[in-house]
Amino acid sequence: MMIKKLMVWVAGILVTCGVSANNKTAEYGNQQDSIAVYNTLINKADSCYMKQNFELASMFFDKAFSLGVKPVDKHLYNGACAAALSGDESTAFNRLFARVQLYPQWYSDQINQDRDLLSLHTSPKWEILCDTLQARKTLIERNYDHALKDRLDSIHYRDQTPRYAYLAALRAVPQDTLLVKTRLVEMQRNDSINQIEVFDILDSYGWPSSEIVGGSNFAIWEVIQHTSLEAIEKYLPLFHNAAANNELNKSFVAMMEDRCDMWRNRPQKYGTQLIRNDNGESVPYTLLDPEKVDEWRKEMELPPLQEYLEQMNRR
Repeated sequence: MMIKKLMVWVAGILVTCGVSANNKTAEYGNQQDSIAVYNTLINKADSCYMKQNFELASMFFDKAFSLGVKPVDKHLYNGACAAALSGDESTAFNRLFARVQLYPQWYSDQINQDRDLLSLHTSPKWEILCDTLQARKTLIERNYDHALKDRLDSIHYRDQTPRYAYLAALRAVPQDTLLVKTRLVEMQRNDSINQIEVFDILDSYGWPSSEIVGGSNFAIWEVIQHTSLEAIEKYLPLFHNAAANNELNKSFVAMMEDRCDMWRNRPQKYGTQLIRNDNGESVPYTLLDPEKVDEWRKEMELPPLQEYLEQMNRR
């Protein structure tokens, strides 16, 4: 009965959400042009979201989803959050169920804890959504190594929670140096604990496949990317293999390579590492070849460098 309710609800959602293929692409010349416009609109949506202008953010998400380009899964989710926070329940559910329809492997353990979606909890559609995601979780995780997955989830929580708290303290009470220092010490302590655990996992298992831990393996990258140069260089081949096997987005490997090059005082290839100029703007650390950087970035699933810089300087 739950599946039947879901199918009735999702029928037509992709059209309502503007995410099905349509003739909008022709307005922008070709698919590649539409992708460029899509990325620009998403960057604008993200910028408005960060400024808590949720209605405008939702509008930019809507424009992006209407281009005939398949939306990135997380963009649909962020668009749903923007809509929910702006009081547009219908659009929020359209985007969430569009993600359900377009990404059959997507589910979330934490969606009930996401405060951006709290306004949706009283709707009957919320129960349908949660039941659908729980059914997916049960099916997909039936052959998981649950002990290893739980271990990775704990590492992720220890990595991210103090970082959010540290950034929140910096934004809210920068003059409270004791609070900021306390959050920083907590973050550094957790980093030390996580590094020991992640080194042990990589040395014992190699890269934990998504077949046994799902997306929880991303916690490995979260921890390694802010460890020492020696640790990054040691495990970088594992990350290259993970990206080659579609276990990790190539852009994350590009970031690690650039970070190693910068720390070794070598020019970076992909332009992911930024420094501040005299005007306080974010600019790339020395580039290996400015003429080829966008070609290399495209190979690693990164947006053009100028788009990236514009996004970072809007924050």
